[in-house]
Amino acid sequence: MNNVIVFLAVCTYYGSAHEGNIQANGEPFDPEGWTCATYTYPIGTYLEVHYEGREVLVEVTDRPDDKTDIDLSRRAFEKIAHTDLGRLEVIVKFDVSQQSEAWVKKYGGEEVYEFTDSASLLTIF
Repeated sequence: MNNVIVFLAVCTYYGSAHEGNIQANGEPFDPEGWTCATYTYPIGTYLEVHYEGREVLVEVTDRPDDKTDIDLSRRAFEKIAHTDLGRLEVIVKFDVSQQSEAWVKKYGGEEVYEFTDSASLLTIF
């Protein structure tokens, strides 16, 4: 049973201009946090984002303002690339084993994620 989904995504970052804004999870945004915004996964999901051999683990805490696949906090973006790049094509990895026990209880365990492609995941949320 495969409990890992890997897909390509367009990635940007949001920084100090959004600091303190209330996110979808109800918490104020901190550009120094290890967080991201995406429509693909529920709030509280952990994702690995990979770019040119570097990676960062982030928690989904918000929804993006535009059509970007994933917006990282400035700190998370800086771990994988220089902010001057602004927009990247990244590899995003979703792994059920990295999710909290509460997440698995709410959304299901490994049996929920038997997909042949990442687009199938969108149908369950």
